[in-house]
Amino acid sequence: MRQNSASDLHFYRRSRMHKVEICYNLARSRAAARPSRHQRRTIPVPAETHVEQGPIDRQEIVDLVRDRLADILEIEPSAIHEGDSFAEDLDADSLALIELVEALEEELGERTVGFRIEDEDLEDLKTVRDAIDYVHARVG
Repeated sequence: MRQNSASDLHFYRRSRMHKVEICYNLARSRAAARPSRHQRRTIPVPAETHVEQGPIDRQEIVDLVRDRLADILEIEPSAIHEGDSFAEDLDADSLALIELVEALEEELGERTVGFRIEDEDLEDLKTVRDAIDYVHARVG
């Protein structure tokens, strides 16, 4: 059996230290090239559905608002007209309006990146037409 000489041991230690140093430098360079956890969360990445679906026309928005509002108020979609007032004609309270906003944001968020109805704008939405025009202006 061969005994390790001091030079063999020295060579072994240097090569091992060199490998560790290479791995450390490689890990540092990869970490520097990778975005931070915060950056990864804030970069919007559209889903494939955003690319494949075309623009939404006004009639699609009318149908969408009618269907969602009919579900929320438990009435027939044909009973909802553009000129109807949420409060007076449809007896929709503020909670129903918030449910409508959430449903529209969910549905249109799949088609349009970052679609959101601002809380300040809710006060201006008095009729079905107001809601349709607001959404159409944002996505159309």
